[in-house]
Amino acid sequence: MRHEKYFIESTGEVKLAKIIFHVFGLICLIVLLSFVGKVVFFPAQVAQEIAEETFDGSRMIYVYEDFFNKYEAAKATAIKVKNHQRALDDFKFGHPDPDNWDYNDRQEYDRLSSMIPAVMNLLADQVGQYNADAAKINRAFLKGDKLPDSLVIEELTQ
Repeated sequence: MRHEKYFIESTGEVKLAKIIFHVFGLICLIVLLSFVGKVVFFPAQVAQEIAEETFDGSRMIYVYEDFFNKYEAAKATAIKVKNHQRALDDFKFGHPDPDNWDYNDRQEYDRLSSMIPAVMNLLADQVGQYNADAAKINRAFLKGDKLPDSLVIEELTQ
């Protein structure tokens, strides 16, 4: 005996529309369940991917080296600020009376005095990059114990 839902006994016809409708409904149900599953498990999947990427050995080394390089670059730039300030102070000491400066003296003073703000701006950028990376949760702990939690321009230039 055939099932009446899909087969008409009297005529022997197959109810093709009902079969297609039920197969389509089953496909829709599978797609819906798949979508719901992705939505439910997506946060866990993303967290797992972030953890895997963060704790990858070569990535950890790269992040530490990046912090180290940024810290050393900021220290080197701070030394440049001190050197430029010292050069300007030495120039002022060697040429105490600006009224007696010639054209070359004024040019040298302008050059020396313009270098300090330029190098300070570079230092501010470097400190900002270091501090921004240090504030990121997935990077902060990778800088290690020997590097500071954050940089302060005034401390570097003392």
